[in-house]
Amino acid sequence: MKKRRGPKQGKQTEYRGIKYRSKWEVYVAKLLLYSDIRQVYEPKRFFLTKTLSYLPDFYLPDYDVYLEVKGVLNNKDRILLEKFSEAEKIVYFGKKQLSWVYGKPASQISKLDISKYNPSKKEVMRFKELLFHLMNQE
Repeated sequence: MKKRRGPKQGKQTEYRGIKYRSKWEVYVAKLLLYSDIRQVYEPKRFFLTKTLSYLPDFYLPDYDVYLEVKGVLNNKDRILLEKFSEAEKIVYFGKKQLSWVYGKPASQISKLDISKYNPSKKEVMRFKELLFHLMNQE
């Protein structure tokens, strides 16, 4: 049997009737909800070339910004994000950003029971502050 190469796939998790591809995406979905920021999960697939497509995690229609959530950004992901950013505004949100929002190392965040955990007011404020900062970077 051939071993799979490449980045580890996230654990599919359902939240509010939507099946997210990873717990990290659910953490961000909850932060968006508690921040009163409208979002659309995996809005549409973009074809960047004949052989290269990209499906962003979230679209924030009130800001016309896409949001990509990855635990770890590998080389292929970097290339996709760079190519996509030539046509659309996109913000990357990873473990480092979530660690800052939650005030904990990523290893502790990933152990939280996402089905029961709701972000605190402080975490929501930090999320919004960081998200708006990242959205306004050129």
